[in-house]
Amino acid sequence: MNIKEKLRNLRHSGLSFCVFRYPEEQNVQLVVQSGSTLTHAENGIVLHPFSTEERPIHYLGNAFIGNLDDWNRVSDHRVSEKENPRPSDRKIFSRDEYTDRCTKAIDRIKTTALDKVVLNVIKEFRTDEAPEELFIRALKAYQDAFVHWTFIQGELSWLGASPELLLKRESNRFETMSLAGTRVQGSDPMTFKEEEEQAIVTSFITNTLDELGVKEQVISKVREKRTGHLVHLCNHIHFESQLETEQILTALHPTPAVCGLPRDIAFDTLKDLDMMGRDYYCGYIGFRKADHAEYYVNLRCMDLTDGRAFVFVGGGVTADSIHQEEWEEMNQKSLTMGRILE
Repeated sequence: MNIKEKLRNLRHSGLSFCVFRYPEEQNVQLVVQSGSTLTHAENGIVLHPFSTEERPIHYLGNAFIGNLDDWNRVSDHRVSEKENPRPSDRKIFSRDEYTDRCTKAIDRIKTTALDKVVLNVIKEFRTDEAPEELFIRALKAYQDAFVHWTFIQGELSWLGASPELLLKRESNRFETMSLAGTRVQGSDPMTFKEEEEQAIVTSFITNTLDELGVKEQVISKVREKRTGHLVHLCNHIHFESQLETEQILTALHPTPAVCGLPRDIAFDTLKDLDMMGRDYYCGYIGFRKADHAEYYVNLRCMDLTDGRAFVFVGGGVTADSIHQEEWEEMNQKSLTMGRILE
């Protein structure tokens, strides 16, 4: 079977699974869960929502872990896909609705202790493409991203191509990334607004690691990172620690790049502005085993259900933000995944 046939076979197998490929690599890896109950797994995939108040954490990995090439099981039967349940309050904001919330967020930043908040919108697309077709297209389009398709029978079909590493571990050596600020490739250079966004995220990460007792941190110079047709500012941060991976993840998630700063105030602001409902967008997804773990922020992603693709995008708002420019940034970000739906 070729890759498309294997993925179609998996989708109809009654199993839950995740296929993924690391940035700049070629091998597509597969993790399969058997049975309807997903439990905590030492080895396998972790799919973590933005907020556990809204959606559960999913673990996959008790049936198969390996390269997709090594999966040769053929289904003895075909099961119908169930429509993936969606929150009843999922909101598709219009430009005017987004502008209203952006204006309120800017006013709050200017009058309270809030420094930054990340607003988000959902763009709805119609598609006749099978999810395996879209996954293959994303593999080709985004070689520099962590590309994944997570399919949980009767619950979700989630596709993403994330450029942002949240945490990587090799033994006691760790790496994380500060990624913020967005411009269209070939447009005007980064401004103070984008530089400030980047500095806020970097300071949060380094201060958080300090509080965890990590004193030796190697921080790269700021550079531009291209992902699709967009460009971001980026730092890589390396450190060593004897802490458990989950402890560091809990401290870092969500970063100001996807929530805001101060984090608690930004989180409450999102609730006040009715800007939650993110599901697994801005959560994280990663693969772990005994000697290695690698987690990515679940950005540039979409929920596929019933012939529709709900594309999630977000952007940081600061005191210097202009709501028209923020809306245009949202539209540009939606094209990153929207282009594979064409």
